[in-house]
Amino acid sequence: MDKVRVSIIGATGYAGVELVRILALHPEVEIVGITSDSYEGKSIQEVFPHLRPLGHRLPPKLLGHQADEALKEADVIFTSLPHGHAMGIARKVVEAGKYMIDLGADFRLKDAGSYRAWYGLEHACPDLLERAVYGLPEVRRDEIRRLGEKAGGIVANPGCYPTSVILGLAPLARSGLAPKRGIIVDSKSGVSGAGRGVSLKTHFCEVNENISAYSVGGTHRHVPEIERELSSLAGENVTISFTPHLCSMIRGILSTIYVPMDSTSPPVPEPRHGDRHQLGEYLRDSTVAASELEYRILELYRDFYKDAPFIDVLGTGNAASGAEAGTSQRADIQGPPEAPETKDVLGSNLCRIGLKFDSRTSTLVVVSVIDNLVKGAAGQAVQNMNVLMGFPETEGLSPVPIYP
Repeated sequence: MDKVRVSIIGATGYAGVELVRILALHPEVEIVGITSDSYEGKSIQEVFPHLRPLGHRLPPKLLGHQADEALKEADVIFTSLPHGHAMGIARKVVEAGKYMIDLGADFRLKDAGSYRAWYGLEHACPDLLERAVYGLPEVRRDEIRRLGEKAGGIVANPGCYPTSVILGLAPLARSGLAPKRGIIVDSKSGVSGAGRGVSLKTHFCEVNENISAYSVGGTHRHVPEIERELSSLAGENVTISFTPHLCSMIRGILSTIYVPMDSTSPPVPEPRHGDRHQLGEYLRDSTVAASELEYRILELYRDFYKDAPFIDVLGTGNAASGAEAGTSQRADIQGPPEAPETKDVLGSNLCRIGLKFDSRTSTLVVVSVIDNLVKGAAGQAVQNMNVLMGFPETEGLSPVPIYP
């Protein structure tokens, strides 16, 4: 079988160069074009010496973004550009029967009005906006696969924050346990999430030994993306209160998500046995009952992600043991009692999720961590390509983080 020929438009930002590294090592891929307006004419190894060992697998020179060769020779075009740029080439890609995987924001929202409201631009191709598939494989794998059966199309790679938040909440939303209002999301990101461009806010003296909140009050552009996906999963409108923070680290996102759950919440399904219990019964009961609820939710997550190779749902310290629950089958759910950390996923395409039920406040606390440049950007784009082209979903992607 011939290798898939790919081009990368915008390869010298942090996400773009990570994409080059991953694709150059992919056994089913041939990179036929790499572009950068800033470094046109240079080799990418000149710009990024860490890629020198991969030189034999890379084109000799960086092209400009408008170079037709980058589009003409490729089957799949990855775009890693600021918002407003990818939509300028999207129609040309689709009409040529090729696939575009956009790591930017141009195709994440489904209507031109929302795009205008949140990004301040008129969308150049609203008809393609409606047809693009949201590229979160754990939730939309079948849609991505069906797109691969068509002659051309667009996959909108999710944002980094939305990836961590949606994966942290998807099982609850799908099961009807996510409340329509009241979910609080506190997300913290490394500085690479702000991009490679020079700015005062990412200057060393500004970010070192510092953490700062920004886009406070639900004004971050990722809010509509998160709410749209959660609402789609839930079958009703779900709103969140989302506050991102910039942290003094290079990579990683940690999202702590607070989900209110009370006696009016719907039943929690029991995946193994099919019986259902009202949350209120547990909330009014003892600590053992709370741990039983925690176990039920843990199993709900594991069942939802049972076919997701890059999702790691941790066991919890409070989850009911076999003796407490009256069945030996439950002894195997014990795992690390601590919440996941960003170092747990560094350099990998993993999303690691920890769950804890706070019985005192009737709140489920979900902690979701990703590497913002891999699962939050380049790795997820390659995962989407794998699904799109019919490759094993894990092909060319490392599930093993770097440590320390």
